[in-house]
Amino acid sequence: LLAAVDSAELCCLSVTATPLWNITYRWLDDRTLLLLIGYTLFTISIEKGGEASIDQAHDLPQPSQILYHFRQGHEVYLVICHKDGDDFPHSILRYSDFSVVSTLIQTGIARFVSVKNGYLTIITEGKLKCIPINNEKEDFDGQIVPNSTDQEPLPYTWTQDSESVEVVLDIPRGLEKSDLVVEPTLHTLEVRTHGGQCLLDIKLFGRVEPENCTWSFAGPGKVEITLSKYQEAHNWAALEERPGFD
Repeated sequence: LLAAVDSAELCCLSVTATPLWNITYRWLDDRTLLLLIGYTLFTISIEKGGEASIDQAHDLPQPSQILYHFRQGHEVYLVICHKDGDDFPHSILRYSDFSVVSTLIQTGIARFVSVKNGYLTIITEGKLKCIPINNEKEDFDGQIVPNSTDQEPLPYTWTQDSESVEVVLDIPRGLEKSDLVVEPTLHTLEVRTHGGQCLLDIKLFGRVEPENCTWSFAGPGKVEITLSKYQEAHNWAALEERPGFD
């Protein structure tokens, strides 16, 4: 039953019985409602006079939940999830043809979902995960790797654990440890020579404890930097801060 605030009946839907877990909805705009009941996704139009009508009904492969929706160009996308054994696959569904464009498998239902600048960010059980939209590749260590091979390669590689971030920076051969200045702050990392040549100057994805950061000369053309995380167990999606990520 779909009802207005004054409890007046707008329309009735006859569907197969389903657990309440599988009843979710999203407003596409002030007149269009997406209602997902079990397997079936209903598109409902609400007229100015209060009349409601079902524009279409589409059956999904599994009983699912709608978590989020967003627009990209002229397309509308839905973020849905369903239960598959002990896992909860989260999928981006293109509304125009109901095709799945990307999927991320988690161990719980996302408690936070956001889409900005072509990336889907979700948080489940305190863990942040990011996947690009439209079949770009994902590095499961937290780095997003676009499909394009035209981008200039980064001058560093990085890894992380629950306590720290390890950065290996490429530097010009011939430089010695005594030639370098490495300065981490709460939010930034700068590497330069004593002569003023900038080798790296970035705003970090997360905060660090500068007094506990260390670095060493890792041989010709390499510097290894250990950044101590300000918040342990905070998973970084990238080394550098990116628009759209908090």
